Amino acid sequence: MADFEMLGVGQTIEIIDIDWDTLHQLLDGEFDVSTSTNEAEEELERVLNPIKTEETMLQEPSYSKRFKSVSDAEIQDLKERRQSKATKSNTKWGLNLFQEWSVEALGQPTNFHSISAPELNSHLEKFYAEAAPRPNEKRSQSMTKQQASEYHNNTFKSIRSALNRHIHDIGRQFDIVRDREFRESNNVLDGKLKKNLQDGLSRPIKHKEIIPKQDLDKISAFVFGEPTPISLRFRIWLLIAIQFI
Repeated sequence: MADFEMLGVGQTIEIIDIDWDTLHQLLDGEFDVSTSTNEAEEELERVLNPIKTEETMLQEPSYSKRFKSVSDAEIQDLKERRQSKATKSNTKWGLNLFQEWSVEALGQPTNFHSISAPELNSHLEKFYAEAAPRPNEKRSQSMTKQQASEYHNNTFKSIRSALNRHIHDIGRQFDIVRDREFRESNNVLDGKLKKNLQDGLSRPIKHKEIIPKQDLDKISAFVFGEPTPISLRFRIWLLIAIQFI
């Protein structure tokens, strides 16, 4: 027993023997004090902020999305918009012409979704050799009878381009203009065009009439007059049209 008068009271404290090894083991086992700043901050964060449950996470307000979602139909619509109405109309005309020939010559329309490249090449060989415009009185009046019985060279190329566009539009992975698998059919078309030219069946391309000099002077006076952004734009257009078109 010992007296501690410095406490200001007549208090008696009993001093006991302490097992210091046991005390150190208890402290080491119960308290793992981190000396890392990051770990200490993480521990403080866990204490101050309650753990979010699944329910509270679902109740969090949704944020506004930056990018909009589009459907497959909208994506397909964007693909179709890459072609003008005139181009789509030309594609439809060329396809209908080929299918009319296919029914008459082969007994059935051609299935472009399943036909193989070699088989289509064989069909195109005959088509290019046999294709002809429908008899038309107005057509016969504007040209000779022999010329009226044949398509113009540019029309043949337009038909081939129309078929090629249709093939691409339905997702087939071949090109009837450039692929080697269609070399033979393209050779037939080239030979057909040259034969028509040699036989005089290919009509010459009809160009627009030449602009009269007085009209050309009026145009030049405007585009080469006072320099403005608009007149400069028309000046470039005029020079390109005269020199290269």
